[in-house]
Amino acid sequence: MLRCLDAHPSIHVVHQIRQPEPPANKDLFRLLRGRQNPSILATAVKIRAANVPSGATVFVKNATWRHPWKFDGFVLVRNPLSVVNSLSHRRPETERWASRIEPSLQEQLVGKSQAEKVALVYEAKMLELATCGLPIVRYEDFVRNPEAIMTQLLTLLRIPYNDMVLRSHELYPEGQTGHGKIRLWEPIYDSSLDSWKGLPRETIDSILKINARSMSAFGYDMHNGDLLLRDKLPNLIRLNHRRSLFQKLKTFLFTGSHVSK
Repeated sequence: MLRCLDAHPSIHVVHQIRQPEPPANKDLFRLLRGRQNPSILATAVKIRAANVPSGATVFVKNATWRHPWKFDGFVLVRNPLSVVNSLSHRRPETERWASRIEPSLQEQLVGKSQAEKVALVYEAKMLELATCGLPIVRYEDFVRNPEAIMTQLLTLLRIPYNDMVLRSHELYPEGQTGHGKIRLWEPIYDSSLDSWKGLPRETIDSILKINARSMSAFGYDMHNGDLLLRDKLPNLIRLNHRRSLFQKLKTFLFTGSHVSK
């Protein structure tokens, strides 16, 4: 979704698309992560260095810390089974994320497996976002029908629709990979939706236990080994339904800033 949003001429996504990360984007990310005011002048040095257009909406992926101030945006969530599966190798980062999201969480991580650590961090980060009042986009809904989700999301964010959000892959040369090893040159695909099924049975059971509350809150239900999605949730952007709300992290919260002219 980050790649799609960034392709819109009126949107700038600060980081976690290209790999390696451009230094100017890293600097802008650090600035916005600690910023309370959601507006920033287009003449600001770090805005100009990152080539952010005047009047653009800037999105910051807020996955690994707890923002202390009120923000606009939406919640992008992915089921915890897939998140654990994709972060199984990120051992050092997991404890650092825990310290930024909920310092007391670090004690709970002692003696836990990597899967359990990721699941605990997920629960601490995501559960409160289910009821924060911001719009919610489920990753699974997005990859199954990106046009429907992007159309509704941009409408609710009051950003004019532009079909480049569905053609973002055309902006990258074949072979270019980005954050998370995403193949940037390929169209949106849903082939990874069931990748979590390769996890050991005991790991799946542990995740379902740790993340029971957040899974229920975001409409994820397990039935006979399959993950089902419930539609009747507050603030959810659905495949066949329009809402007069707007929403915004693979399991994460995004904060929106506006660049003043």
